[in-house]
Amino acid sequence: MQDVLSTKMTSTDAAIAFIKRGNTVLMGLREYRKGQPVWTYPGGRGEPGETVQEALVREVFEEIGVTDLSIASYLGEKPGVKQGDRVYFFQCVTNQQPTVKEPEKFLEWRWVDLQDLPSNLIDPGDKAMLAKMRASTVAPAP
Repeated sequence: MQDVLSTKMTSTDAAIAFIKRGNTVLMGLREYRKGQPVWTYPGGRGEPGETVQEALVREVFEEIGVTDLSIASYLGEKPGVKQGDRVYFFQCVTNQQPTVKEPEKFLEWRWVDLQDLPSNLIDPGDKAMLAKMRASTVAPAP
């Protein structure tokens, strides 16, 4: 996992935190297009010179205010919804409660049961990554 976390980001890379708590995962409702909200996850694109880990920690803080993010495992990568994008997925934990830090982007953050995922995910292909996480066990945040 450390080799992926230390990878330098490119302009088409994104790092995503699937933050797990019990049998739930943290999801944010975001309107990329007005009136068509989709459920997504904390994370985003790297800035020039950032590693995957630096981008992940920064994006999580900017979006939900969490400062104790613990990266438990690397789940894999897949193409993003935009042509040429590469998205890294990590299973993470936190003891903190998320807050809406970017109300201009996110309508809400919610803990969603992994057995009852919403139909309007940002990318239906994310279900495979979520299934990998659902099957794993992770210790609570320290």
